[in-house]
Amino acid sequence: MVGWSVQTFLEEHSRKKVLLPKRKVGNSLPDQVNFSLSEFCKSHQLVKRLQDARPSVVPSFFTRAAGSLHDLNLDAAQLLPNPVILLTPWIPHGLKFLNPFENYDKTNTASDIYLQLFAHHRELYQHFIPVFTDGSKSTTQTSFACVFINSTLSFQLHPSCSIFTAEIMAILHSLSEISNYPADNYIIYSDSLSVLQALSSLHRHSHPLAFSILDLHDRLVCTGFSILLCLVPSHVGISGNEIADKCICSP
Repeated sequence: MVGWSVQTFLEEHSRKKVLLPKRKVGNSLPDQVNFSLSEFCKSHQLVKRLQDARPSVVPSFFTRAAGSLHDLNLDAAQLLPNPVILLTPWIPHGLKFLNPFENYDKTNTASDIYLQLFAHHRELYQHFIPVFTDGSKSTTQTSFACVFINSTLSFQLHPSCSIFTAEIMAILHSLSEISNYPADNYIIYSDSLSVLQALSSLHRHSHPLAFSILDLHDRLVCTGFSILLCLVPSHVGISGNEIADKCICSP
């Protein structure tokens, strides 16, 4: 009878406290669900003590996952909830980007040609303030950098983050920095084709940070900013891109 009551308590406690909230329409978690899994486990020590007293009881998922999280160095990793975004299927969503180099094959094009093309491109968009972004991932770290005219910013992410996350975070942080300045024309340069393509065609399974970029971009445009995205080739001598690359590669 005692064993049955403990089991019942565990089931009730798990049902009320341990399980994650149900997903809303669009497979998105509520905005307030932004927590560390390790913190979530620690907040349920009562359940763990009861489980230790009754070894036959199957431990909760979070209790069993705690060891794996520690082994993978994910104890303090923060979960990023999917935003609740209503995308109408009959209207395309996304941010288009410029690609003045699309007709050139990098393997067969000299760096000088790319530099001439970029110089011509800058003449066309001379009234847009340039911002260069780049991301990097190695076996020990993941980082990104944003290069403005008068400053260079670099940040490290959790080592488990992908190169895609680093590149998209660089664009998001650039927009965040731009929001601190008076309304003006800006053009953000990135050498990540995959990120720019992801931003140009959003759907409900897109990266959560892509929606954050779209939201911040739209809010800036509404306040008088004009912001463009542009693809640039890497390692061809374009100054801003080279500075960003060196910044994230230096220890």
